Amino acid sequence: VTYPGFNDTDSSIVALIDSNIGTNLDEFRNAMSKWWSLLFNAAYGDKEGNILFQAVGAIPIRQSNDFGYLPKIGDGSSDWIGITAWEDMPHSINPPDGYVVTANNPLGKLQQLSHPFEGTYVPGFRAQRIIDLILDEINSGNLITVDYMKQIQGDVTDLVFSYLYTAIENLQVSNPTDIEYKQKLLAWDGVESTTSTMAPIFDSWLYCLYNVTFYEIGSDTRNPYLMKQWFSNPNPSGTGDDISCSYWNQTCSQYAASCFSSSVNYYVEELGLPEWGSIHQGFFLHIPPLPLRWNRLVPVGGSKYVPNAATFTVTVPGIPFEAIVGGPSVRLISDLSGTTPTQLIMPMGESGNPKSSHYDDMLSMWANLQYLNLDWTTIEQ
Repeated sequence: VTYPGFNDTDSSIVALIDSNIGTNLDEFRNAMSKWWSLLFNAAYGDKEGNILFQAVGAIPIRQSNDFGYLPKIGDGSSDWIGITAWEDMPHSINPPDGYVVTANNPLGKLQQLSHPFEGTYVPGFRAQRIIDLILDEINSGNLITVDYMKQIQGDVTDLVFSYLYTAIENLQVSNPTDIEYKQKLLAWDGVESTTSTMAPIFDSWLYCLYNVTFYEIGSDTRNPYLMKQWFSNPNPSGTGDDISCSYWNQTCSQYAASCFSSSVNYYVEELGLPEWGSIHQGFFLHIPPLPLRWNRLVPVGGSKYVPNAATFTVTVPGIPFEAIVGGPSVRLISDLSGTTPTQLIMPMGESGNPKSSHYDDMLSMWANLQYLNLDWTTIEQ
């Protein structure tokens, strides 16, 4: 096994120390250059007005057509060519737009990088929604305030909905209830709040579309780009369909319609049109999970590709809701002018002891997009 952290040149501990004692942009960036064992996106800002986005970590330069996904022969013929030079790592220092955004999205156009970085990236819908919100405020002549940043962090507008809007328009449904809820979905604003009754139908339909590849490749394909290609305007005759639909003995048009009918039948006819938060809940599992009273549930809005992301969802047999086991582990807003204290909140609390009063005293604040003030001026020197 080859791993940058095994290399005797790994200086990640030094990077951790230096990043906490650096006093300016150059010192911070120099500290980031020493990370080897972790790969992440670093963001920086200071009271002088400097901002930085920096991809961090030792990225190997592999042999041609080696994407790092499979084991290789250990005779040296597949060894790494080297490590990507620090200056070749994606970064942006004081961009002219005046902001940087990173939300697990691809680092620019990967094919244009000096050494393309293979890996699993989140499609750019989260990042684009954040950019849209920033530009909306700037173009309105307003400053980006702490309160507005809270709105961005709590935003649950799903751009995948607008991206696949044409696919909804072209659904070939005939059942009166399906027709009614197709029109209601088309009139929806794409906001996946905890009180939304359209979010369950859209989310269920979307994940059914993702599952079209199951019989072809043995798994779903959670890629909105492919869904747009295959389902936005499929030919009712099946001409030009992706082969994945044929594994269901349907055309892509029929498959999309059957997914929609199933979603409407389940959420309207069987469950009586539930609100999103009643069936889409953050699940905080204590380890060990027994006794059950130590675990916590809280209604959660959003989905995988919104700023306030519900990242990882599991369905547990016998539990009538989607359990969200991945999302914002901490929300932090720093006003570098010092006008507003640093804002922070995390789910649950400071203590992992279920018998402590601080075990879950932040959970309701986290769920309701509230924050705590970190007022450093009160700390004794």
